[in-house]
Amino acid sequence: WLKPSWSKTLSTRSSLPSQVYCVHRLQPTAMAESVEAGAQKPRTAQDVVPSRFERTIVERPCLCCWIWFGFAMLLVVLAQLMIKEEILKFDVNGVWDVRNSDIQTQFDAFVLARHEFGTNETGLAQFPERTQTITQLHLVMVSVDGQDLLSKENMEFLKETEDKLMKVTNMAEHCKIAVGADATWTPLEFDTVDATTDVIKVTSALPPNGSNLIFRGSSTVLKDGGRYQMAEEDGSAGFQLLVSDIDLGPLIVDFALDSDISAGARFFLAEEACTPPISLARRVFHTPVEQKQAVCTGFTYVSDSPVSDGRSVPVLHEICGCDTSSVSYGSVSSCSIDCTGSFGESPACTSSRYVDAETPSMTEAEVELELAKLCPNATGITTEEVLAYKALRMSVLPAEWSCGSGGILGEEKQYLRSVFSIGGPVQGFTRVAGSTVVDQVQKLVDWGMDSLLQDVSEIQSEMNEKREGEVKIIIMSDFLLQPAYFLLMNTEMINAFGSVLFVWMWVWCSTGSLLLASCCIFETIISIPMAMAVWGLVGQQYVGFLCVMMIFVILGIGADDVFVLFDAWKQSAQMEFRDLPSRFAWAYRRAGSAMFVTTMTTVFCFMAAGFADVPTISGFGWIATLIVFWDYFMVMTFFASALMVYHKYFERKNACCGGRASGHMFCCPSSFLKIDQEKPYWKQPKLVVPTVLLLLFGTALCFTPMAFFGAVLLCGACIYPHATLSAQGDETSVRPIETFFENRFHPVVKSHAIKLIAAMMLVVVGLTVAVVLGLRLPDENEKFLTDDHPIQQYLDSTSAFSTGGNILMTSLYVVFGINKNTALDRTGVDFQQPGTNWGKPVPDEPLGVVQYDDTAKQELFSTEGQQEVIDICDAARHDPEITRFDTDCELIVWKGVSYPRLVPNKASLVTGGSLTELESGTSTYYKSSATELSSVGNGFCDLGVYCFMYEVRDYLVHFCGSGLKAAAVAQFGTAYEQLCVDAAGNTIAGGAGAFPASDLDVVLTSEGYRLYSQGVARSQRMTNGMGYNDFAQNYFTGMGLEDQDGSKKFKFAWIGLNATFPLGIVPHSETTKIYDKFSAWIDGQLQVNTHGYMSTFLFSWMTTTEALLRNTIQSVTIALFFCWFVLVFTTRNLITGTLALIVVMCIVLGAAGMMVVAGWKLGIIESIACIVIIGISVDYSVHIAHAYNVAVPENAMDLSKPQERIAKAKMALGSIGISLVSGVMTSLGSTLFLWFCQINFFRKFGMFLFMTLVISFLLAFLLLVPLLVLLGPAKGMCDLPKLPCWRKWRT
Repeated sequence: WLKPSWSKTLSTRSSLPSQVYCVHRLQPTAMAESVEAGAQKPRTAQDVVPSRFERTIVERPCLCCWIWFGFAMLLVVLAQLMIKEEILKFDVNGVWDVRNSDIQTQFDAFVLARHEFGTNETGLAQFPERTQTITQLHLVMVSVDGQDLLSKENMEFLKETEDKLMKVTNMAEHCKIAVGADATWTPLEFDTVDATTDVIKVTSALPPNGSNLIFRGSSTVLKDGGRYQMAEEDGSAGFQLLVSDIDLGPLIVDFALDSDISAGARFFLAEEACTPPISLARRVFHTPVEQKQAVCTGFTYVSDSPVSDGRSVPVLHEICGCDTSSVSYGSVSSCSIDCTGSFGESPACTSSRYVDAETPSMTEAEVELELAKLCPNATGITTEEVLAYKALRMSVLPAEWSCGSGGILGEEKQYLRSVFSIGGPVQGFTRVAGSTVVDQVQKLVDWGMDSLLQDVSEIQSEMNEKREGEVKIIIMSDFLLQPAYFLLMNTEMINAFGSVLFVWMWVWCSTGSLLLASCCIFETIISIPMAMAVWGLVGQQYVGFLCVMMIFVILGIGADDVFVLFDAWKQSAQMEFRDLPSRFAWAYRRAGSAMFVTTMTTVFCFMAAGFADVPTISGFGWIATLIVFWDYFMVMTFFASALMVYHKYFERKNACCGGRASGHMFCCPSSFLKIDQEKPYWKQPKLVVPTVLLLLFGTALCFTPMAFFGAVLLCGACIYPHATLSAQGDETSVRPIETFFENRFHPVVKSHAIKLIAAMMLVVVGLTVAVVLGLRLPDENEKFLTDDHPIQQYLDSTSAFSTGGNILMTSLYVVFGINKNTALDRTGVDFQQPGTNWGKPVPDEPLGVVQYDDTAKQELFSTEGQQEVIDICDAARHDPEITRFDTDCELIVWKGVSYPRLVPNKASLVTGGSLTELESGTSTYYKSSATELSSVGNGFCDLGVYCFMYEVRDYLVHFCGSGLKAAAVAQFGTAYEQLCVDAAGNTIAGGAGAFPASDLDVVLTSEGYRLYSQGVARSQRMTNGMGYNDFAQNYFTGMGLEDQDGSKKFKFAWIGLNATFPLGIVPHSETTKIYDKFSAWIDGQLQVNTHGYMSTFLFSWMTTTEALLRNTIQSVTIALFFCWFVLVFTTRNLITGTLALIVVMCIVLGAAGMMVVAGWKLGIIESIACIVIIGISVDYSVHIAHAYNVAVPENAMDLSKPQERIAKAKMALGSIGISLVSGVMTSLGSTLFLWFCQINFFRKFGMFLFMTLVISFLLAFLLLVPLLVLLGPAKGMCDLPKLPCWRKWRT
């Protein structure tokens, strides 16, 4: 009754003798030892002796399950405690710094030194709440089909959207405020002022105490249009006026005479309103009513004007003398300003208040006439009007816009935007710069999470439905990116759930057990927190975001291991064993050895990534190594125990199918549908039709918003036929897939091995040629999201607009005083510790100890070194190839302090005597003796450079040399007597010869210079409306002074350049050119300060890109070597390992070739994917090589070498083929869901992983198997000698 054929089933199990546990399949007939050298002696099933561990699993499976479950949960709880106590931290940004790079080390040293000494937080300007712009909200209009965005229709559409956005939840509490007069409150008519008590009395009822009042009238003390705070005086029926000092402290306005306020003056109750967006629509669709209201109530240009005692009073440009009724556009002539046709051309007609007015009716020609004023070459437009419109053009129009000869915009662009100002400081803060900005932005992020993000999403959806296919509205801000990414990641996690669901369903259908499927998912997922616990135990703290990808990777690896063990168990049913423990021991050992080989190759491949220079890649490699190890551990312990639980208590004991035993979950449907017939699959409509329907509906849904459910249906289309083909009528039958590999596929390979090898090698050679000819570095920015995602379109639009300011991460710095060769000592710093990135200019914890250099300090302090810094700054601000700067922007020294001022008419001012031209090396700057700074310039401009040495020169030459000390002492107090006195106590005479200083050290470390820089200069900048310049002087240039025993010691200094870097992430090829250009320019400038160096984040990212490309080759090479080593070591045969290595190399080349065919470049994402997936591309080839190596054909002694190769290949296909099919399908199914991700990294990773898995599977069967048939080892060929320890272990 014992039949040798694998493809036929036995009649019934009941015919077995009672003493035989399972039937015979692999012909375990005892053979005589062969006399031929090197022949193998097969072991029989009766020879299997279970170990105590194996016997315990069989005899007490439930107990073993609970033990391993408890052990796993113990590590999970440990990981949770580590996360709670912040021993483990999840780094969402990743660490991309190449810590061993000189460029990165120099940048980290500068950032750390600047953070420690550079920024004087107390010296930063303070402001009332929400009076400044802390960030912006952008409304971007995108042209979909080439629409003219500047048409009348689009302007109306833009204004409608703006009005909706101004009304979102809590916008009034977060917008930047403008101040004017409350038209609903009767003005307070001035009566008297008591100079003794400074109490003012009026004839009207007083508003609430603490109200802000706007003064309108004539006074020797108060500013016309000035805003003051009212402090009601108890029992006097009057009030005092308060102003703020430079630190926002209250000061009582002091009146010397009772006549300091003239009769007829009035006080208006101040009203706060949101500032309107910077918008073309509001420039075009203005209404006289709206503007009259704004002008009459004072909502116009606000400036900071100095008063005699150094205090600052906000002054409104115009307040009409209108009563309450006339404010409502009565007949008073002073309030009848008509801004029609002149809106935007004068401050009086440039409202800073948002008014929700209806859009007036205008013709297309009128709209074009208004837009014509945007062009600097417009007919009849004045110089002042050109300057007035410059900021608007830079804010709302793309940088590459153009004009026609008449001033009409001649070229439509893809983007147009409106800018909404978000007010700062937010409640509870006083500064809009420095370390508190992070906390303020977090409050805005909370607002975004609470309501704003949902509100803007609803507005986007509503407005885009109106103009679908024509234009697209995107509303986004930098502070909204974080909550938007958070919600996006939550959405992307649904794909992870889809992958888990697919694998669970596939395992359920393949094994026929819900228990085993659930245990498979459990042991796979639980390996991740187990690895994290060990990661924390070995002293590591940070887990990078790339580890999220291991969910999709380990699902395939874990399911593959489960199938190998389960299929070995199923195949053991066709052999004869003494008892159940012997059967389990045979399946356990066969599967365990196969899994051990693939686990080792995968572990070593991931370990290769662990040696990468980029911390995020390195951390991923090591954590992935731990995850793969724990997955193997849990399969060999927990799942093996669960398999015995299933066999002893559940297998073939289900009550379906009329009570008869079932070997598979699909037995009932198979019998009911009559699809268990002996006919081909494609000839059974009841199988084909459901599969086709699932494919069609799934494919259709994939192109809709329900893509996730489409992916589920596609997975079902794969699972349904596989479950049917995997079904067994009874435990001893051979499954159809096993029959296919042995009786269908193997004969084809045997007959056409050479043809298959030639065909596969031809394909590999073709793909290799594609790699050589087509694989290039990217020549454009790599996008974070898909092209059609609103966030990506917003990010794309930001690079299309000009920028008027500097930010830390895109500015170029020249650093003095730090040893550029060993800038930072990183001893004791965690390699995985987060550093700087685009959103974090300063790391949370120091990345080392800065190495300051006395030699660099002496170079800087020499007279030649001082002048060289001035020369570098002068050269940079006049070189359009190096810096961005405004035309006609000059450095003006006024009252001993220099300012960047826009001076288009400097020649006439020099001729008229208002400006004096001064020499500065090879350049010039100017000095003004005018009474008001505003008379020699049109406001703040971008000089292109921020240079601390300019301030040093101002102090020595123009302040101390012009006798301004006495005025400063009179204004600020006797503490300022230290001005113009160096640290050695010597008086600084100043004048033209004082710079360069003979001893700069005693100047910079003196109390006098500190008072000048933080007191005199800062006060003048603030009272002259130069708040941003004051911020820039503290942020983009400066020096570090360390307190030592009551004195100061110079440590380092830096200057900042508004460099001509492209915005956003720059391709590596372009970054390299930029680096070469700036490096050559800086090296040419630093002839004295030879220890100085340039630093910027852009060049740090360049080193990251280079490291990723370098580590790709490194990781692939190391992984291939380890793969070969593990195979040779475990198989003890050189041929098997070498053939598998050849196939793995072909897989790598094939995957790279498919990347070229797909049109990809070797960018950041592709480099990371290559490093990550090399670990899983070897599994199928390793499984086949191992199965071939352990296969022992019957009558092996009688077979020739070719016959033995063919027999061994057949046995390998029969034993492992079905497991590999299930493994590759679960891997492909889990990666399929990544295709629908909107994050490009996840999507590309999924696609690349999918292609690699397909190539790996095909080459394993169509190249490796034919190679083994032709060239595989036989009769002990190229076997390595067995070590004594190996023999003992095997015994």
